[in-house]
Amino acid sequence: MKKLMILLSVLVMLTACAEDENTYKDDSFSAEQKEISKLYEGYEELQGKDFGLFKMPEHIEPQSFEKAYKFKASVKYGSKDNLEQAKKICKAFFGDQYEENSFTVDNSVFENIHYRDSKGNICDYYDGFTGMCFADRVNLHEANFEGIYRVSTDGEKVIDFGAEKSTVAEVADSARRFFNENISAYSDYHAEPQDIYLFSYGRRKIAEIIYRVEYEGIPFEEYPSPTGRSIDLGNGMTSTSFYSFVQPNLDVFGKDEFSNFHSDPPYVIKSKEEVSKLYSLKDACEILKNGLAEYSLYSFDDVRLMYVNLYTSETPENMMKLTNEEQREFFEKTAAVEREFTPTWAFIMNDNGSGFERKLIKVNAITGEITIDVSN
Repeated sequence: MKKLMILLSVLVMLTACAEDENTYKDDSFSAEQKEISKLYEGYEELQGKDFGLFKMPEHIEPQSFEKAYKFKASVKYGSKDNLEQAKKICKAFFGDQYEENSFTVDNSVFENIHYRDSKGNICDYYDGFTGMCFADRVNLHEANFEGIYRVSTDGEKVIDFGAEKSTVAEVADSARRFFNENISAYSDYHAEPQDIYLFSYGRRKIAEIIYRVEYEGIPFEEYPSPTGRSIDLGNGMTSTSFYSFVQPNLDVFGKDEFSNFHSDPPYVIKSKEEVSKLYSLKDACEILKNGLAEYSLYSFDDVRLMYVNLYTSETPENMMKLTNEEQREFFEKTAAVEREFTPTWAFIMNDNGSGFERKLIKVNAITGEITIDVSN
């Protein structure tokens, strides 16, 4: 998981997910859209099925939702309760060692809140486009990856942290409580622990927990694209297209010993339109079967209906050369842009076995358009 310098991570939120995509629609195949309750009909026969051009996951877990929407949303920028939010999380991080009066505030660009107590504990809360971010106590780039656990299927498996052993379900329950009790910015959504990645770091073990953020049962896309492309517009600006993603994650040394929390900001829904019928999962498979190139050969690890947004923005080539006021103006303007999210079937492949980057082939559940996010 990428842990970046804070101002650079602000820019990454806007640009790092650009992709070298191929989007098209196959008009030679027609399918009748289904009611929401019928989108997973026949999914059992799709499990592990080899369509020739692609192979489906061995296990498909039907999602639970009653409604789907097309909606427009903008980034949640700024908050009146940043200090109270920072206090909640620092208290959760440090427990009995927490010191109420150990905060300072820097308003140079965003409201950045720093915690430094007499016992050497350090946390940093960054507002703006990074949402909530705390300084790492462990650099996962220097850690050794050991394995992935899925909360939905691996609940009884035991994670050995060294100092303690906990089941996947126990770690997920702790992460769920932490989020629900301390992260007020996501009050309009449901955040659920989804995947747990285990690392060894010296003699210690650390787990990174990825949350799935849902709106009424359908998640946002949560992983950045593995590819990127930007176009030089001149005048110190570039144009970048990328898929918006929302990925809160929590690092822990044990089920109740926290190391780091990071989240991209949630979206504020400005308008929405209920969609009563969509292409079903079975239809989406047929669309892929008829729409992929003959030489295609993909093996999917997961498939899920997601809210997907392809967004194109103009961004400064070098954010660090802007003055504080210019940075603030740019981020406020970009945050206000309304992005349209559409229900889309995401067929997912792990990029390198670690799950950190995922390659997706997407089928728009309204239009049937196929988008390929795979490097050539």
